[in-house]
Amino acid sequence: MIMSDILNCFPAIKPYEHQTKVLRQVVSAFASGKKTIVLQAPVGSGKSAINFTIAKYYGSGYLSTPQKMLVDQMQYDKFFGRQIVALKGRSNYSCLLRYQEDNRRPPVGGSSFEEPFHNMSCAGARCQREKNFNCQFRVIERQSIKHDSLLEDPVVYDSQCYYFDALRNAITKRLVTTTLAMLLAARRLPTKEVVCVDEGHNVESWLQKFVSVVVKDLTGEPPKTIEVALKILDNAYTTAMEQKEILEEESGYRALTSEEIQQLEYTQRIVTYGRKVLQDMEHGIRWITYVRMTGNKYSLEFKPVKVDKYGGLIWSRGKKVIISTATILDWKLYANDVGLTIADIEFIDVPSVFPPENTQIVNACVGRMSKEYLEINIPHALQRLRDILDRESNVRGLIHAHSYALAKSIKEEIGEPWRSRFIFHDNSDRNNMLKS
Repeated sequence: MIMSDILNCFPAIKPYEHQTKVLRQVVSAFASGKKTIVLQAPVGSGKSAINFTIAKYYGSGYLSTPQKMLVDQMQYDKFFGRQIVALKGRSNYSCLLRYQEDNRRPPVGGSSFEEPFHNMSCAGARCQREKNFNCQFRVIERQSIKHDSLLEDPVVYDSQCYYFDALRNAITKRLVTTTLAMLLAARRLPTKEVVCVDEGHNVESWLQKFVSVVVKDLTGEPPKTIEVALKILDNAYTTAMEQKEILEEESGYRALTSEEIQQLEYTQRIVTYGRKVLQDMEHGIRWITYVRMTGNKYSLEFKPVKVDKYGGLIWSRGKKVIISTATILDWKLYANDVGLTIADIEFIDVPSVFPPENTQIVNACVGRMSKEYLEINIPHALQRLRDILDRESNVRGLIHAHSYALAKSIKEEIGEPWRSRFIFHDNSDRNNMLKS
């Protein structure tokens, strides 16, 4: 190991001392035969720069994160943004054909924040609704072109389409930032040398979400036993198989409507993962069932108790794995939960690099702020925020909202005199607002 070669891959001018130490530990662990690094380090300690350096040092890699916002941050990072390409879901890219048919100019770069953007995106575009449709902007597949990936014979794309252009880059370029959802769902993505999973403590919940099944729009009395719930799922599976076959056949003759596309995606999920539920339960592998009421209808959600056997959907993306997080309570328990082999893991724990007196934490929680709880808890959060602003009347501060919906609620409902102390931003003016 030549340390200068590793440091030459570091995106900034010079790493901090603790980053240099971690980089040395990671490379030494991989050299000793370890396949996975679990890196626990404080927020703000530079884990993303470490992940980038390791991926670049070994030649190629995925830098994944749970949120699209963090993908954007990495893509436009002043230190390593120009050295990586980004891949997100279809709904994040403008459909050139839709804009052409609407006699409108598509946004530069393929992204748009106009409303309703989803009606102009690649999600549900005609190429997704009509099986044999050949879009003038769509993909041309070709084999074995020269590129800087390590693949021997990939399927590569030539395309003006913003989404397929991004997909082509993700396949052929060495360093890719993407969401954990895309890493799970994009089947064409090849194995690279390293897969780096930031916010790794979220992996178990993402795997559970990815394989969960929801049977919706059910009527009558909700099931009281798992046996009855499985019978409902079995019936839904049979119906989904029939609907899927009909819709796929129809798409060969005409473009499906947006509603039909949603129905096709729903049936495909029931067919794929509903079958797994039925097979697992038959072999004694437990799934949990939730009943969710909506008016006089209800839905049944099936979630696996354990997701370890699905972990390979992520770990197989890289020959080596780095999982970085600030919050793993027991790394051995975590490894078992997400399908990793303990003997293959090197655990690196970085102590806080900040003086304790500068990082005091006050627990002022009022409740969960996820989508289903936002309406209930936002009034309590706003009042707590007003109390903090009153107490800290002469200082400046930073409020992190985990979604634009939450930030919008604060903006619209905080009221005066507190509102006048705020500067808000969205995706289009974030940098300008932060500078102000």
